[in-house]
Amino acid sequence: MDITKTYRFIPASNPPTEKLDIVGYHPDNGFCFTTFEDGEFYPQVTHYMKVDDSPFDRYAEAATSETIDQLESQLESLQNQTIQLRDLFAIAALVGEFAANRGTTIEQAVNFSYTIADRMLKAREAGDES
Repeated sequence: MDITKTYRFIPASNPPTEKLDIVGYHPDNGFCFTTFEDGEFYPQVTHYMKVDDSPFDRYAEAATSETIDQLESQLESLQNQTIQLRDLFAIAALVGEFAANRGTTIEQAVNFSYTIADRMLKAREAGDES
């Protein structure tokens, strides 16, 4: 190992392409020497060390791009999770159900709350028609 070079740990899920004897890491066993051969590490490792000859900017750009992609994906899923009027009615009914303290289970209270919400929506629709 040349101490003048920079090294980095690579996940074992992204294996090398050729046979190597390298330093690896496994959370249960710590650091060890491992051999990569025939698509497997012997002994098994979760990460292996590799000489890092790539410029730092490339890694920073990839990490930034990956982070942005993850955030955009999370934002998209959150935007699709809107609260509907039915949910608001059910929340109000659920609060009332718990305030009444009638000893119902959570499942019973939730089912009851959505039943009330559906009836409120029907009453609302009936009021719109008149």
